[in-house]
Amino acid sequence: MRPIIAQLAWILQICLGITYVVAGLTKLGGNPTMVTLFQAVGAGQWFRYVVGATEISGGVFLFTPRLSGLAAIVLCPMMLGAVAVGFLIPGESPVPAALCFLGLVALAWLRRAETIQAVQAITHR
Repeated sequence: MRPIIAQLAWILQICLGITYVVAGLTKLGGNPTMVTLFQAVGAGQWFRYVVGATEISGGVFLFTPRLSGLAAIVLCPMMLGAVAVGFLIPGESPVPAALCFLGLVALAWLRRAETIQAVQAITHR
C-alpha cells in the first residue's frame, strides 16, 4: 500500500472507530434521543442494545489494521438500515449514516488485502 493511501486508511480507521464507539456508548447509555428513536422504529429497546454493542465492538476492531476491513464489512449492513431509518422516520436525516456507510466502504476497499489475509488465516487457506 502506498504511503498516502496507508495514511488515508488510518485516518478513516481513527475517525470511524471513534464515531462508532461514541455512538454505541450513546445507545447503551440510554440517551433519551436514542430511546425515542428505537421506539419510533418499533424494533424494541433490546435492538438498541444489540446495535450499541455492535457499534462499540466494530469501532474497537476498526483500530486494528488487520481486522478493520472486516469490521467495516460487518458494520455496512447496519448503516444501510440506519440510512433507511433516516428516510422513514420524520425528523431524522439519512446523511450522517450515508456518510459513515461510504467511509466504511472506502475503508473496506483500502484494507482489502489485510481482510483477505485475515479470512485466510481463519479458514486456514
